[in-house]
Amino acid sequence: MTSEIKRTDRRIWFHSFVSPQCYGLEIGPLHSPIFPKRDGFKCLSIDVFDQATLRKNYKNNPLVDQIESVDILFSHSLLESWRHFVTYFAAEDLKPDKLSYIASSHNFEHQPNPIRFLCDAAEMLADDGQILMAIPISTRCFDCTMPLSTTGQLIDAMLRRDVKPSAGSVFDARANFALMDDGSNVSDINYRLDRVNLESFHRGISHLTFTDMMRKINTNYIDAHCWRFSHYSFELIFRDLVAYGLLKGIVIDEIQENGAEFLVRIIKSQDYYSDFSPSERSELAAKSLLFYCNEILSADRA
Repeated sequence: MTSEIKRTDRRIWFHSFVSPQCYGLEIGPLHSPIFPKRDGFKCLSIDVFDQATLRKNYKNNPLVDQIESVDILFSHSLLESWRHFVTYFAAEDLKPDKLSYIASSHNFEHQPNPIRFLCDAAEMLADDGQILMAIPISTRCFDCTMPLSTTGQLIDAMLRRDVKPSAGSVFDARANFALMDDGSNVSDINYRLDRVNLESFHRGISHLTFTDMMRKINTNYIDAHCWRFSHYSFELIFRDLVAYGLLKGIVIDEIQENGAEFLVRIIKSQDYYSDFSPSERSELAAKSLLFYCNEILSADRA
């Protein structure tokens, strides 16, 4: 059982690594950018939808007016989208050869092809550049009943060259959306296995809506959680990918539990390490499994 949940001021954590004068890119900031242009950050934004579409989609959100302009529309891959923007749309003062940082808050788990995302990010970063991410701990949100993702599943998505959530990912995300029995969202504070509302798993799913979703998915981008991690499982997958040569030139510099999420800082470095001994992997896999089981079975995390 987790006796104490660690919590860090996430905005202070992100800002501690970045100067406002550095060029950066934020993935899907929506209405809560970590590095907002209005505060003087030289940070571009990328999303699958433009500002007008986002404001239409989130018109009932009280923070809708805080959705800033979208500089880059995502298409096929992060790197291709970035290169297209720099070639055809970027103003002369927004054409850095390389970026100092790429920031992502609760977006990595949505990435259809996370290996390609990390490889692209590494290519776009200057030496000593950094990827800063906040990623939900799956057992502390509406994914709480779903198993953790594996290295092999990420490799499959890479080989398929996925550019949007698959039909299976969309179905799983909809069909397994969990709430507490009082209708509140699952969090690191209120979770208890005996209070998870199993009926909420099929909220909004019926034969008709499923058929309609399948019809739309071939031509539309339907957002969903594609992956589920803890800080231990993420590190395990990352080190697997480095050890087998699927990620190069980047290393985890810091990773920490933070309430319902974990924070990770990845640095681009020529001195990255690829060694991952069987004993190291076994120990990290055991930590990942133990953490997951304790989370699921915990009567009260607070």
